[in-house]
Amino acid sequence: MTTPLLVNREQLAELLGVSEGTIRKLEIHARLPGRVRLTSKPQWAVNEIRAWVDAGCPAKNEWARLRSESA
Repeated sequence: MTTPLLVNREQLAELLGVSEGTIRKLEIHARLPGRVRLTSKPQWAVNEIRAWVDAGCPAKNEWARLRSESA
């Protein structure tokens, strides 16, 4: 079985072990990394989410700064 590169909101909630409502709140409060829109529904890159969790789940703007510094 292959791991998907992108996950939707429901899959992200499952991956992180939280509810979809929590994912929505994290989005509203700019706590999640940026999302990708390949379809009508937002998706997140699994490798980005894993790196974000490894970094301690910083706020979106802090995550962007950390990513730019490491590039």
